[in-house]
Amino acid sequence: TGGGSGTFDDPFDVNSARANNSGLGKWVQGYIVGVNETDVEPFEANFAAPFRTNTNLLLAQTADEVNLSNCLTVQLPAGAIRDALNLVDHPENKGKEVKLLGNLEAYFGQPGLKGLTGYWLDGNGIIPATGFFTEEFATNLGTFTAENITGAEVWEWANFGGGCAKMTGFANQANHVNEDWLISPSISLAGLTGVSMSFTEAINFITSLSDLQVLISTNYTSGNPNSATWTELTGFTRSPGNSWTFVESGSVSLAAYEGQNVRIAFKYLSSNSAGATWEIGRVVLSSSK
Repeated sequence: TGGGSGTFDDPFDVNSARANNSGLGKWVQGYIVGVNETDVEPFEANFAAPFRTNTNLLLAQTADEVNLSNCLTVQLPAGAIRDALNLVDHPENKGKEVKLLGNLEAYFGQPGLKGLTGYWLDGNGIIPATGFFTEEFATNLGTFTAENITGAEVWEWANFGGGCAKMTGFANQANHVNEDWLISPSISLAGLTGVSMSFTEAINFITSLSDLQVLISTNYTSGNPNSATWTELTGFTRSPGNSWTFVESGSVSLAAYEGQNVRIAFKYLSSNSAGATWEIGRVVLSSSK
């Protein structure tokens, strides 16, 4: 079989991942066979239900493996991936074939897979978009910062679409005046060409897209964003505004900003008469170099 190359379409098998246990962002395919129980000393491998530890998995080349020395120990990060895969909550996952995306490195003193960012099980899962900057909002607002200018409502995390950033001016059965910004960290475009940005969004109870702007700045540092210079990014495919369905924006070029440090912002406005709900599911900046 050759053992794979570490991509989603050609993942490493477990034997290859164990033999060459180094590399960032690699896909590995194998069978879920058990867990390393951490409530005893020393830790012990458990290949039969009931399972007591939800923070790791044992992945093997075959579904009937019961020898720890033939397994890859997988760290399960808190959030959507652990919730979907762990054997405490999902003993039915034992024996199933799964693809996992993470970093090949030692775990529990054995060949392991840590820092998981993706999985594929039973035809569903999380496949991160590829890019030099990605924010999935999987469990919180991640690297983005919420800046509240006006109003009591703020950007917050919500468990929709696998995790998202959510803002609405509607609360307690009424619309309210708000100005709220969701701002990325400083992102370096130095040495990059063919830079583009894409994101996913859901909008319902739309007011106007002028109240839901995507902006870029080269001189914002912190605090009130109105003190910096911002330019609206246009050309995206935007949500129709009457649905909770997430829409892929398509890519918009950021070539004009290559070589600079930039910040991306999502600026939300609402009034006493209208308050949309805006959800951002993923933000990706990619480049050809």
